[in-house]
Amino acid sequence: MPSIENDLNYISKLKKIIADGTQLILMEYKSVKLLKLISEELGKRNICNVEVWHCIMDVPCFEHTKLVSQEQMNKTLKLYQLYCFSDKVTVVSDAFQHGNLLNYVKNNIITEEELVAALIHKYE
Repeated sequence: MPSIENDLNYISKLKKIIADGTQLILMEYKSVKLLKLISEELGKRNICNVEVWHCIMDVPCFEHTKLVSQEQMNKTLKLYQLYCFSDKVTVVSDAFQHGNLLNYVKNNIITEEELVAALIHKYE
């Protein structure tokens, strides 16, 4: 059973990453196309301080992306949802508990490209 102490240690590690200037996009939604679009847009706009964490196996290594285990992704999401420790973390998810633009894409209101442009705009 996970302990609060372990959770606090993990949060401290995440806060250190963020304090060092890195901003995180947690890609819970498993879309290689969207991951690639985000990576390309970060590159085009020359944004270097953003890491996109994903757990999509067998994906080519895109710039700005980091493959993490499903366990690490779940833990990061759970702790972020519980403590909301930073505004420098963005979650891309199709889960209903997250207010997100993905629902607009799924309902054909905006395109994936427009979602990425709106997402990346935060980091400029």
